[in-house]
Amino acid sequence: MAGFSLQDEASLIMTPNFITSDTLVSIKPEDDSGNFAFSRGTDITATRVNSSGFIEKGYENLLLQSNQFDTTWYGSPSNRSITSGFSGYDGTNDAWKLEAISDNNYSVVSQAISNAGVETFSVYAKAGTSNFFRIQITGGTNTSASFFDLSGSGAVGNNFNNIDAKIESVGNGWFRFSVTANKTTSSTCVIMVVDADGSANVTTGANIYIQDAQLEQSLAATEYIESGATTGTAGILENQPRLDYSGGATCPSVLLEPSRSNTAPYSEYLAPIGYIYGNISPTYNNAISPEGVNNVTLFEATGSAPRFKYNVSGTPAGYNTYSIFAKAGTSSYLKIRVYDGSTDHDAVFDLTDGSFSGLTSGVVAFGDDYGNGWYRVAISYNQTNAGTAITQLYISDTLVGSVYLYGLQFEKTASYPSSYIPTYGASATRTGDVATSTTSIASTGSLSISLGKQQEPYFTLLEESFQAAALVNNIAIAYSPTALKVSLNGAIVVNATGTYDTSSLSSLQLGHLNGADQMGGGVKDLIMFNDFLSDTELNALTV
Repeated sequence: MAGFSLQDEASLIMTPNFITSDTLVSIKPEDDSGNFAFSRGTDITATRVNSSGFIEKGYENLLLQSNQFDTTWYGSPSNRSITSGFSGYDGTNDAWKLEAISDNNYSVVSQAISNAGVETFSVYAKAGTSNFFRIQITGGTNTSASFFDLSGSGAVGNNFNNIDAKIESVGNGWFRFSVTANKTTSSTCVIMVVDADGSANVTTGANIYIQDAQLEQSLAATEYIESGATTGTAGILENQPRLDYSGGATCPSVLLEPSRSNTAPYSEYLAPIGYIYGNISPTYNNAISPEGVNNVTLFEATGSAPRFKYNVSGTPAGYNTYSIFAKAGTSSYLKIRVYDGSTDHDAVFDLTDGSFSGLTSGVVAFGDDYGNGWYRVAISYNQTNAGTAITQLYISDTLVGSVYLYGLQFEKTASYPSSYIPTYGASATRTGDVATSTTSIASTGSLSISLGKQQEPYFTLLEESFQAAALVNNIAIAYSPTALKVSLNGAIVVNATGTYDTSSLSSLQLGHLNGADQMGGGVKDLIMFNDFLSDTELNALTV
C-alpha cells in the first residue's frame, strides 16, 4: 500500500489479506460496513498463484464417505467383510480391513460416480495376509485397472487401459496407489483383494488394509480431501476471492477477471483424440508442474518438424489467445504457430528466460515467469475470418531435444491470456469476479488504488481516459461535481473540469461495472477519502 499520513483520515481501507468464503474484508471502517461482497458463481474452474508460488485450483473428492467403506460403498457381503478400527498410515486407527470370506469370488468395495473425463482414483493400502490388490475405474467401453504388489517396496503389476498408475511409499508398510484414466461415461471405483498379480481369484481369509480413497478430476493424485455425505472440497472454491501471489509477490492482489472459457478440452492430458502429433513422443506425469503436482507431459522430438497440433473450430474473427506453460528440457526452443485459414501467426520463445522473437505482423506475445524454470508463453493474434484455428507447437529447431508442457489454453475473443482454467474432457468457463461494497460514498472525494500490470491499459473515469502501462500502477483519483484529477505513479495525468454526475453514487464496485467490463487484473489495495485531495497529496499516494 502506498504510504501516506492521510491514511489515518481515510473512510475506507482495503488490503486483500482478509477474506471469508464470499467476502473481501476491509480493515477500515472496523464495523464491516466497507466490506466487499464477492461472487463468481458455482464453478470451481478458477485458479490463483498461492503464497508458496504454486498454481492452486479448486479440488474435489468426488467420492462420498471416502473413509467409511461400510456406507455408500457396496459389494457382496457373501464374498467379503469390511471392518474398521485398524492402525492407519497417518497414526490414527482409521484404517479398514478388506477380507475375502469365500474362495474365487470378487471381494470388493466399490462406489458409482456420475462423472466422466480424466480422473484419478487413489487409495492408501497395506498388505495383510495378501500382498496383492487391484483398483479400477469402470466407465465407457473399457475398464481401467492396475494390480499392485504390497510387499517390500511395492510395485505396479499388470495394468490396462490406463493413462498412468503410480505408487508412493508413506512409511510403515503403507503406500498410496493411484490409477488415472480418461472415461467417456459415469464411473465406478473398485478396490479388490486378490491372491496374485493379474488374477481375480482370491482365497478365503486373504485380506489387505485400506484407508482414505479419492476420485478427482486430475491427471495425478493430489492431497487427500476427506468427504462425508457430500463431496469434499479444497483450494479455490466457488465465490471465493482469489488472493494471488504471481511473480513472487510477498503481498497478494485480489484477482478480478472477466468471464473466460478454455476451449481446449484437455488442458493437461495432451494425448486424446483431436490432439495430433508429428514426429514427437509424449511421456505423461513426467515432472512437477507449476501446480506442484507430477502432471507434466514431456515431449521429445523423434524426427523432422516435431510438433504438437490442436485444431480449434468455431473460432471468431478478431483477437484470440493461445497459451501453455513450458519448461526447457534438452531443448529451450518453443515456437507457437496459429494458422487461421489464410495466415500463419508465429512467435518463437526462449525457455531460458521467457523472451520471444520472430513475431509475425499483428501478433502480441507474452512470456511470464512462474518459477523453477517454468514460463507461461502465449500469443494473441488477429484472426482474419471466422473458422478453424490450427494451433501448432514446434518443440525443436534442430530435430532433436525435448520440452516439458502443461496447461494448454485457448481463449476465444481475447486479446491477452487470463489465469489458467483447467479442463478434463470438455471446455470450461470461469465466470467473472464481482466485488461490490455498499459503503457510503461522498459526492466529493478521493480514492487511491494500486494495480499490477494491466493487459488492457486504458482507463476511463467520468468520460476522461488515461493509460496505465507500467508493471505497477498506483492511481489516485480526486473527483467532485465540477472537477476530476488523476495521479499515476507520482504524476498528474488527468486534470479536467466539467460537469460530472457524482450525486447518486451508491456502491463501490471493485474492478467492474455492475458485474460487467471487468478490469482483467489484480488489485493490491484501495483507500477512500471523503475529501478532494490536492495534487501534492494525490502524487504522494501514488509514488
